[in-house]
Amino acid sequence: MHYQYARGLFAYAEGSTLEGVFLDRVDIRSTTGSYSGALVGYIRGDSLIREIAVSGSISGGSFAGGVVGSNYAVIESVFVTGSVTATKRAAGVSAENKSSNER
Repeated sequence: MHYQYARGLFAYAEGSTLEGVFLDRVDIRSTTGSYSGALVGYIRGDSLIREIAVSGSISGGSFAGGVVGSNYAVIESVFVTGSVTATKRAAGVSAENKSSNER
C-alpha cells in the first residue's frame, strides 16, 4: 500500500472527518516519504477535510501538499501559508487529488 510511505500529523486516514484543525509553524522534512502533508499524508475512502488552517514548511518526496499529499477526500474551507516543495509534485493544498466526491 502507498500509505506506508506517508508523512503528516496523520500518515493515513480512511472514512474519516478531519475538521477544525489549526497547525502553526509546521516543519515537515521527509526524504523517504512519498506522500507528505501537514495534516495527512494519504487519505482515501468516504472522507472529509474541512475548516483547516496550516502555516509552515512542508518538504517531501514525490507528492507534498500543504494539507494532504495524496487525496481521495472532499476538501472544503482550507487555508495554507508557507512553502511546499517536492521532488515530483508540490501544491498548496493537495499534491495529488483523486477525489470523485462532490458536495
